[in-house]
Amino acid sequence: MEHLLVRVRGRRLLLADVHRGSGGHGVGYGMTLIRMRRVLLLGRVLSATVFFVPSRSALNTAVTELESDDVRIVRPRSAAARALTAL
Repeated sequence: MEHLLVRVRGRRLLLADVHRGSGGHGVGYGMTLIRMRRVLLLGRVLSATVFFVPSRSALNTAVTELESDDVRIVRPRSAAARALTAL
């Protein structure tokens, strides 16, 4: 799982690419869900907002549109998501 913790305007932001493995190849649906769970747990522990980096090759992009009561997640189609994707 590739992730990066950054500070934006004094807030912690966890950027996570859950759709690709370390070799740059796509991962299966089950592995994507496992990675998402780990990122959400890490986001909760670090009190960080989570942003799932979009992927055109993902098997199911709908899972990155889920919400969480424990962690703030940047919505994939928001202005903030477009700005973060440019990073």
